[in-house]
Amino acid sequence: MDASAIILGAPTVLAGAHPLAVYTAHLIKALRPPTRFAAVLSSYGWAGSAVKQIQEILETSKIEIVGAVEVNGPPRKEDILDIVDLGRQISKKIKESLSAWKRGDALTDRECCIDTELRGVTVQVLIAPC
Repeated sequence: MDASAIILGAPTVLAGAHPLAVYTAHLIKALRPPTRFAAVLSSYGWAGSAVKQIQEILETSKIEIVGAVEVNGPPRKEDILDIVDLGRQISKKIKESLSAWKRGDALTDRECCIDTELRGVTVQVLIAPC
């Protein structure tokens, strides 16, 4: 898992997050990827609780949960705008963290940042042992 962010979609099923979403959250927690940011998207019919359940699972990880959007029923225009806004927030967080890596002030003594060329494009890579 080399993503800068994880966005986990988890519909509410029988008063909890869908079992596959719960499994995925536990897997993320167990693998401790170097991912720094996450968001949760959820939908529900009569009672929403998936967002809370997923956030509780991930709260002990080092991943910052940037936000969550919980939708009652089919998404309305406002819900779509909230999701787009959440995407922008995550994008901003990623850009800020990359800027900090370039300056070197976000690195710990166990991390290092190197520049490498990948198919003609210079890429900055953060190496953070788990």
